[in-house]
Amino acid sequence: MQQFARFLSFVFHPVFIPVYMVLLVYGSDPYLQYLIPVSRMKPILLLLLVNTIIMPLATFFYLKKKGVFTSLFLEEKNERKIGILILFIFHLVTYILWRKLDLPGAFISLFFGILLSLALVFFVSNYFKISLHALAFAGLVGAIVGLYRAHGFIDYSILAIAIIGLGFISSARLLLQAHRPVEVNWGALTGFIILYITTAFTLFL
Repeated sequence: MQQFARFLSFVFHPVFIPVYMVLLVYGSDPYLQYLIPVSRMKPILLLLLVNTIIMPLATFFYLKKKGVFTSLFLEEKNERKIGILILFIFHLVTYILWRKLDLPGAFISLFFGILLSLALVFFVSNYFKISLHALAFAGLVGAIVGLYRAHGFIDYSILAIAIIGLGFISSARLLLQAHRPVEVNWGALTGFIILYITTAFTLFL
């Protein structure tokens, strides 16, 4: 079970969640599928892949090689703050580029919610170790439910997959003793509320 929990922790590492989020949100919302054809999604996903996965991971591996990070899971307080700041910078760059692509407000609000979540976790990380895994995956669930409120469309099978995924990753983090239950619960609650609000009401700057 420990090995399976480590596998889940890697597959559902927060660095991968924005891509999962966009794919699942796009797949669950016919309104977005109507506004953005599949052909236009390809460059959007490529931008996400480079800015939110490849570049952050390359930076993490470099810092790990230099001894700044002991683990890609950012277990120490100082490592978490540096890692969250790196993620925020790359996500901010992505957000700025998305604003220039004239994308639907639903997509912009999605990424704005991610930025808010990262900013909040950065500021509370001195006092409380919120689970980034739970925060990210619950944000995915919140985004799907929020867009349902905004557009009136939802694919319940995709929502079910997202909820089950949140349960699996939360259990994995507890099994590995990476977090206390309260840290996982607050991560899930925070991620869900922020992404729900930004997507349900199409909020962004």
